Parts: sequence; structure tokens; C-alpha cells
Amino acid sequence: MTRFEKALQTFFLISAIEILLALIYLISIPAAASSENAGVMGFSGLRFAVLLLLAIALVIMAAFWVLLARNNSTGEKISSWLYQFSERKALLNLKSAVLLGTLISIYLVWKWLALPSTYEYSITLPRLLPIGFLALILFLQFYVILFFSKSSLRRMDFKRFSDWVQFSEISAKSIAWDLYYIAIFLVIASILGQWIKYFTPYYPYLDFLIVEFFLDSEQNIPTYFSAFLLLFSAALLFLNMRQVQKRSGKFVFQWGFLSFIFVYLAFDEVLQIHEMLTEPVRSTLNTSGALFFAWYIPVIPVLILLGLYYLRFVLALPDKQKIGYFVSGALYILGVIGIEIIGSVFGHNYGLGNFPYTMIATFEELVEMIGISLFIFYSWELVQLGNKNQVLDNQRS
Repeated sequence: MTRFEKALQTFFLISAIEILLALIYLISIPAAASSENAGVMGFSGLRFAVLLLLAIALVIMAAFWVLLARNNSTGEKISSWLYQFSERKALLNLKSAVLLGTLISIYLVWKWLALPSTYEYSITLPRLLPIGFLALILFLQFYVILFFSKSSLRRMDFKRFSDWVQFSEISAKSIAWDLYYIAIFLVIASILGQWIKYFTPYYPYLDFLIVEFFLDSEQNIPTYFSAFLLLFSAALLFLNMRQVQKRSGKFVFQWGFLSFIFVYLAFDEVLQIHEMLTEPVRSTLNTSGALFFAWYIPVIPVLILLGLYYLRFVLALPDKQKIGYFVSGALYILGVIGIEIIGSVFGHNYGLGNFPYTMIATFEELVEMIGISLFIFYSWELVQLGNKNQVLDNQRS
């Protein structure tokens, strides 16, 4: 048995044990006291559905472990297929699921520990926790055993993040599409949650979907994903700054300052700092209609000044990045301010607590996420080009 087969066997055995523990935990949670939420054994239909999924996963993991342990032809075929699967880079298609599952799982654990017992869906989270925590563990185990079994990665000595960006064999297009898939998933969850809120009877256990996936809410899963996108952009901008700096290139300060701006935007996304301007500006200028939200009134002149300051910087980029930065920046500003103005008009005339407004807000956040994902695509490409010494002379002295 090869080292890879032993690692797979260990993975399936540990995974089966973990799933079994999650099953036991889920069964041990007291049955619902409400008669309308109680089914067989007092368990709800939702809990039975989750238990069924876990049971199926347990059977699959245990079956794979047995087949590999017997070391027969079937086990060898499974091992060979999984190894070829990882060596052909097909495993990279799971990056979206790994990233999203890991982030949501960490968030679930943190939320479960931080929520007060009086919070609306605090009863729901203990039922979701084992699934989220299990997903986190399985994703990380699967990533370690399969992804890092790739021969190309085993031979690499990654001393810097920029080296990993260059040699990871992950294309910029792959990263961008992964981020688009996650954004689409969050949009669908947001729309579904708001549709449930406004058009279906109230069920307490659905509060989690309604609150935690609404794109226009604060400090929830989409908020932290948007902050992650902005921080990721800041990291790539910093790497580009370092590359230009090493080549004694121009615009070192502009790269660094732009990275700082994205770090600020990430904190603003979580803390909603710009929203603090709304009431003071609105009351001072007595705004309404398109200026009802008001916070962007003092922000627009700042954006214009930054745009003029960075115009020469963007024009000096390689042609592809030049166009990409213009397009991604325009999309992001369209979402942040353009669609926000549409929402401002609608909110002033019809109020904020209705389904049409939530759809405007959801579309706004979608456009922002697409803009940032596109920006990451072009920045990632630029880092890889810089590592391979293919950056054009425009950004050098």
C-alpha cells in the first residue's frame, strides 16, 4: 500500500468516526416541546433530513475505508482514481466549496459561542453547529490529504505568499469564477430568505437563513465574505507594491496607499462606518429622494479626487490590467453609489421594509462583489506576471 493509499484510508476512517459523533450529538439534543414542530420521537422533519444526510455520508466513508483496508482491486481503483483526480488539477474545482464551507463553519462556531440565549435563532444554531463544524473538519482534512498530495506542490518550497500565487497552478480565471460562484450562492440564499420572510408563515428555525444570508444586513455571512474580498485585494496590491519596489519601479506609494484603502474598505464593510454619515448629513442638508441615504454626498468628491490622482497610475499598467481596473472599479462604484441611489429613491417613497427594496439592495451587493472579484482576477494575474518577470516597463523607472 502506497503512502497516498494509507493517507486516504486514514482520512475515510477519521471522517466516519467524526460523522458518527455528529450523529450522536444531533440525536442527543432534546426533542422539540412544540407539538407542531414534533414528528417521530419528537424530532422535527428538518432534524430527520439532516440525520439522513449524515447517515448516508457515514455509510459512504465507512464503505471506502473498508474497500481500501482490504487492499483489493476495487480499493486500488478508488485510490488510483482519486490520485489521478488530484494530479489532473480537477480538485481545484472544489476550491469554492472548500472556501465557502470553511468560512461558514468557522462563522457558525463563533456565532454559537457568542450569541446570547435570548437571541431569536439561538435555539436553531446548536442543531446547525455539528454540521458546520463537521464540514470544517472534513474540508480541511480532504484538502490536506488530496490537494497537497499533488507532486508539483510537494516539490515546492513556498517561502512567500507571492511564490504560492505564482506556482500554485491556480489561474486567475479559476479564482475569479470561484468567487463568482460563491457570490451567486449568497445572492440565491439572500433572495430565498427574504422571500420566506415576506411571503410564508413564520418559522423560528428559518431566522438563521433570513438574517445571516441577507446581503443588506450587517455582520453576517455576506458581510464577512465581502470583507474577505477586500482584504484579499489589499494583499495582492501589497504584493504588487513589493514587486515594483524590488525593481526600483514607479508608483510604489500608489500601490501601497491603494492597499491601505482596501484594508479600510474591509473594516468599513464590517463596521458600516460610512452609515454614520447618513443622519448628520441628511439633517444638515435636509435631503430626500435620491439623496435620502445622504452618506455618499461627502464621499463622491473624495472618489473624484482619488480617481484623478490614480489616473496616471492606471494608464501605466499593462493594457489588460488597465482595462480591467477601469471596468472593475466602475462596477464597484456603480454598486456602492449608483444602485444605492436607486435604493434611496425607492426607500424614501415606499419604505425599506418590503420585498422590492430587499431585491434592490441584493442586486447592489451582487454588483459590488462582481466588481471586487474582477479586480482580484486582474491583480492576481499581475502578481503572477511580476513573479515571472513579465511586467511591462510601464511600471518601472
